[in-house]
Amino acid sequence: WNGASWSFMRQIWRPSLGMATFNLGTLLNVQGFRITVGVTLGPASLVPLAILRTFGQTLVQVSDIFGFSFRSELSAMYGRGDIISFKRFARLNVQLAIWIALPLAIAGIIGGQRLIALWTGNKVDVTLTTILLTLGATLLEVFWRNTMYSTIAINRHNRIALAYLLIFGIFSVALTIPLSGA
Repeated sequence: WNGASWSFMRQIWRPSLGMATFNLGTLLNVQGFRITVGVTLGPASLVPLAILRTFGQTLVQVSDIFGFSFRSELSAMYGRGDIISFKRFARLNVQLAIWIALPLAIAGIIGGQRLIALWTGNKVDVTLTTILLTLGATLLEVFWRNTMYSTIAINRHNRIALAYLLIFGIFSVALTIPLSGA
């Protein structure tokens, strides 16, 4: 506790709360969605959903590799006052994420049903429409996440964190309830 001070804690409180809000939004989006589907439609309906979510999240994770590694550079550029490079690098981050995720999504559309059948030993069947919806939502998440990394890098993410919580967290769970027939 030697180096800790209340003034420093007050400075980092808001950005820390913003980061926690992202985590809460992700928790509600992933687990809340699963709990709602599992409770309302039962475990048999949850299995294909969980598999498709895992399938789609690989795109997010691959794009996050770059997003996470770009954040420190974005922060340094902003800290140096190099706003032109900051904007260029932030745009490059989003472009790179999309150019990586898009071919993976196309591959998932083309071979997703076969891959899931192989992965599950032909025990889970998913439709092409379901794969298209999952991968479409995943591409939107890739775009969204990599767009917000620039605001996180400069600690200006509280408003976008609240939007993330509302859209990806609360709204996705609320949307699941009428779709599930509950």
